[in-house]
Amino acid sequence: MVSLEHVSLKNIIMMEPLGLLLVSSTPTASQPKSRKKAEAAKINPFDDAGDGARNIEFPKFLWRYMMKSEVWKRHERGEIKMDEDVVAQLAGLPMVRTWVMELEEQHQHGQEVANGNNVCESIKRRLERERTWGLTEVPEMVAALRQALVDSGGKQESPPLVVVCVSNMSKNELCFLRRRFPQVFALFATTIISGEEGVSLPSRRFLNLAMRRVRASFHSDTHLFLHAHCIQSITAARSLGLRASILSVSHPLQLHHLLHNPRPSSAPPA
Repeated sequence: MVSLEHVSLKNIIMMEPLGLLLVSSTPTASQPKSRKKAEAAKINPFDDAGDGARNIEFPKFLWRYMMKSEVWKRHERGEIKMDEDVVAQLAGLPMVRTWVMELEEQHQHGQEVANGNNVCESIKRRLERERTWGLTEVPEMVAALRQALVDSGGKQESPPLVVVCVSNMSKNELCFLRRRFPQVFALFATTIISGEEGVSLPSRRFLNLAMRRVRASFHSDTHLFLHAHCIQSITAARSLGLRASILSVSHPLQLHHLLHNPRPSSAPPA
């Protein structure tokens, strides 16, 4: 466990930007805004993809199953490098295949769906929407982070703030997001991703590795870990002695408070 007893030269904060600084800009059909639309989604999960193909909107439970599968974890760790390979393996997962078979029977789109092309293309489009092209910057959160860095650098009496990106993403995703959102990634002193380290959140091993990397680079301990939704990651961070918090994109003032007060006044919560 990293000791927080000694006064460090810097305030180090680790955060997962996906879900905090970058979010999906397109609502999914599995999250309709009304009961009427919800019923329509159950009846017809197909929509026009805009290029002549038939797109499949996967229900929330099925998409969560794919994102928590060992296939996706291997992709995040860099073990499955090609996007086409991970899409094909996600489409071949047992629950996905069963759901597609039931879909074919209910909607009589068997020939269109059974060839696998629509399933793979629909998974690819959903990944693009939530991981690359469909992401958009959260201006309030980015502004709060940028202002905290400015304030830290301008105060002689307080140690400078260092923000580290710790994320579950592949090398390809990181390269793409750096090009698309240079103003966001410029805020990070360094970036540590699962696709380069071979281990991913919420494992303690990944967090421990990131903390050791931070200490070696900045000669200082990490004080705070922020995530948008993963309770397991928060639990792992706290078990390593970090102050850790789930943060909503709708509460930039909370981010402002945490960034200006990264050090716990007492021992971090268990």
